[in-house]
Amino acid sequence: MEDKNKKKFFSFFKRAEKNYDTSEDVKQREFALSKKQNEDTRTTEESEDQDSTKYSPEIVSFCQEKMQQMLEASGISGSKIIAKNKQGKMYLEITNEKETGRIIGKDGAHLHAFQTIINAMAYKKYAQPIRLEIDANDYKYRKLESLKSNALRSAKYAQLNKTKVELEPMNAAERREIHMLFQDDQEIKSFSVGEGRERHIVIDALNES
Repeated sequence: MEDKNKKKFFSFFKRAEKNYDTSEDVKQREFALSKKQNEDTRTTEESEDQDSTKYSPEIVSFCQEKMQQMLEASGISGSKIIAKNKQGKMYLEITNEKETGRIIGKDGAHLHAFQTIINAMAYKKYAQPIRLEIDANDYKYRKLESLKSNALRSAKYAQLNKTKVELEPMNAAERREIHMLFQDDQEIKSFSVGEGRERHIVIDALNES
């Protein structure tokens, strides 16, 4: 029964991607939005977005409904979805004690897939880019706290040994948060290197004058 549900879960993503409108106009708009969200030069990664956008109850309800439908179509039941508007983003927090692993996926891959598909659906319906963040049982929050702790330990090591430390690959949002830890630090600097999934942060101890 479990294997059957897994097949149903993954086949749903294939159907969703196949049925989604991939006209050239839509693809260009999605590419532009994706590029904007994933830019992470030192300046953009360190800056806090001051956008005060608040999404209408209709858009929020639409995203919640689609999220619930996708979970149910994937064979996942018993989920509670809470939506919040915060700092120009819409947050959907999924609570499900039994199916957390399947909802999250390896390294958050399923959360990212849900996020991408719902973003596309909302844009197609409302012609408005949605800054959407989907999490399950605080997975992203706990992961980010772990990354921050590791970055701070690495910074101490770099400072004591006057060397550079390379952190594990992270997505743009995670890198931005790590850079913010050191933006006012006079003894440590951080910068990103690498491409695509291998892009990661290097922590370097500044030379004493």
